[in-house]
Amino acid sequence: MKWVLRFASAAVLALSLAGGANAQGAFSAEDLDDLQRVNQYLNGLGFLTGRFVQISDTGGGYAEGTFYMAERTRLRFEYDPPIPLTFISDGYFVGIDNSELETTSQYPIGVTPLRVLLRADVDLTSDANVTAVERLPGQLRIVASEDNGLAQGELTLIFSDPGLELRQWVIVDAQGHRTTVALQDVLEVDTLSRDLFRFTDYDIDRRDMFD
Repeated sequence: MKWVLRFASAAVLALSLAGGANAQGAFSAEDLDDLQRVNQYLNGLGFLTGRFVQISDTGGGYAEGTFYMAERTRLRFEYDPPIPLTFISDGYFVGIDNSELETTSQYPIGVTPLRVLLRADVDLTSDANVTAVERLPGQLRIVASEDNGLAQGELTLIFSDPGLELRQWVIVDAQGHRTTVALQDVLEVDTLSRDLFRFTDYDIDRRDMFD
């Protein structure tokens, strides 16, 4: 189960570091143009759904599931059985529902690196952390790193290009563990139910936070 929890943490890290950027002013004009394209893409995301596959280089970790995204501020990664976990961001808290144990672990977004992604505007050219822009045939890769705190590690966001779309991310954590998350069958939809982004929590009812 530990590797699955690391998968969920990897989802948080990847999506949170997507708001990071270079503070060293070392980018070329082409790099900056590509970062601006990614800014426009991320800030324009609406309602998405699809499948995901996650692979870890330790413990034979492999998992699949379904993901949902609502206007970039609300997220849900729902693991296929027999894994009983669902990662949720409701716009206020991030955490994991465990349907087997009937427990929910929650953290305020403001004390996690995910706050960077969930702000009003993503700007990769002005916030610190992006260290490289890499171009491969059919791909654009953005590398971000963090030396401190919950997000410590390195993230590579991989986009298809041309036709810019986020396809996968690769995370190397502070211990050197590598996790790859690949998005598949991504569809843009008109809307998604807000119930998808509510925690199963029998002690605290936060439904009014969406109203």
